[in-house]
Amino acid sequence: MRHASTGLIIYLEGYDSDTGKIIDPYGGIVLSSECGVIAAKWDFSKLLVHWKVKHNQAVYIPSLSNKIPVREYLYGEQVLLGEGTDFSMLLKAVSSNAIYYDLGIKMENVS
Repeated sequence: MRHASTGLIIYLEGYDSDTGKIIDPYGGIVLSSECGVIAAKWDFSKLLVHWKVKHNQAVYIPSLSNKIPVREYLYGEQVLLGEGTDFSMLLKAVSSNAIYYDLGIKMENVS
């Protein structure tokens, strides 16, 4: 998909969505211009290391927040443990547009 304001496209390189397999170990999540100039790339190998550290023992607590009149939080009763997941499930979800990869903070007009 092309971003309206930047013109950049994000895609999976080296991943076969039909088989759910990495077909190029040097591939990854790529952000590029329409003519193919790579602005950023997150290699599968680096993403996998980050995934294992971040999601190996993750805990998810459902919550809601309200800003008015002051910030308040309401937490759910059930806690979810991140067990039984693997990196291929992440790639499948990105490939099918079920989730997206958050590229980080966008900065504009910085002097």
